[in-house]
Amino acid sequence: MCYRLRTLLIVLALGPSLVQAAEWGDLTMRFVYFGDPPKPKSLETETGGAFCGAKRLVDESLVIDQSDRGIANVLVWLLRDGADVPVHTSYSTLASSAVKIVSRDCRIEPRIAVVQTAQKLHWSNDDPIGHGLKCNLIKNDPFDTLLQSGTSWERQFEKPESQPAPLMCNIHPQMRAYLFIHDSPYASISDSHGRLTIRSMPTGQRTCIMWHEKVGLKTTPLSTSDVAQWSGGRLTLAVKSGLNDLGEIKLTPEMFRP
Repeated sequence: MCYRLRTLLIVLALGPSLVQAAEWGDLTMRFVYFGDPPKPKSLETETGGAFCGAKRLVDESLVIDQSDRGIANVLVWLLRDGADVPVHTSYSTLASSAVKIVSRDCRIEPRIAVVQTAQKLHWSNDDPIGHGLKCNLIKNDPFDTLLQSGTSWERQFEKPESQPAPLMCNIHPQMRAYLFIHDSPYASISDSHGRLTIRSMPTGQRTCIMWHEKVGLKTTPLSTSDVAQWSGGRLTLAVKSGLNDLGEIKLTPEMFRP
């Protein structure tokens, strides 16, 4: 059998997704608070004794840069919805790396942890006191564990979750973060200036989901982009090869109110 024919048969056997994924695009955007940004509020340390009580913590449920109004900790991920979405080879080493979270200075870092089903979640406690870690999941078994100072714990998850779940310390209730379990590497979190990029997405018609802990999944932001519009926390667009820049995505103060 000739080389070209053999190659064609291999490609056809692997299915149409490989053929369609010959090109890849980066999706980028910046989330902006459309109004006067609120000042950070001090967070009362209800428990924790002298160690946590001495920490000057602030409420991190809504983090906005005071100079450029960029919103941190907005999560955007590619919706698979049962489809076989091809993955770029640049992500091939991610499965062997653990996603690390740490209890430090009576906080959980980072605020949002994204772990793939192929990865392990690694939690360590850097504080001189013990901490708990509790998470009530829907499709995976929940966990509620204690960790002494200087020790660590690992866990892997079998199924993706539909949205992030709260991570809490049941000893120190001011310690809070979020865990999102995904079955794809196509997820990203906005930085301190609201910037977010999902790299090397397969080209074609794709749908992305937006989430923020004070907003959830339902909001429809204002967008300055003519490429695509959000609706109910979802964005459907044609990803093209190269850079796909959505510009500023504006979230109004009303979206963050209870």
